[in-house]
Amino acid sequence: MPEYIYELVEYLRESYDIRDNVVFALDIENMELNHAVAITLGLILNEAITNAIKYAFVKTGKGKISISLNHVSEEWILLSVADDGQGLAADFASKFGATMGMELLQGLTDDMGGSFSIETNGGTHIKILFGNDTKRAEKGPVG
Repeated sequence: MPEYIYELVEYLRESYDIRDNVVFALDIENMELNHAVAITLGLILNEAITNAIKYAFVKTGKGKISISLNHVSEEWILLSVADDGQGLAADFASKFGATMGMELLQGLTDDMGGSFSIETNGGTHIKILFGNDTKRAEKGPVG
């Protein structure tokens, strides 16, 4: 996963031409996940990073995006994407309802059987907790 996430971040950094303005801090545990989970995580990261690039640093044009992917136990893995931007409006959920991007993040998390949370405190922090199904993937489909 470290190489995959690094390449995705580099692609987005180049696509949005933000190399001089946005710093990325990566803390990615060396792990292998099955292809379906890896692709889903790539989609989640793409959406979360793109949202941060577009909206978090509107006032300053500069900032930091921190991404971590680590086991929190043998059974659970936590993906965290945080920025130090302006954060969401206090009434974000009630004022806007679920935005298309948030619905996408929630739907992709649901696809993995995980839980999705978002906090805004000194920026925006997205957390996705999902089960480590590598044992299931190694055994193959049950049936």
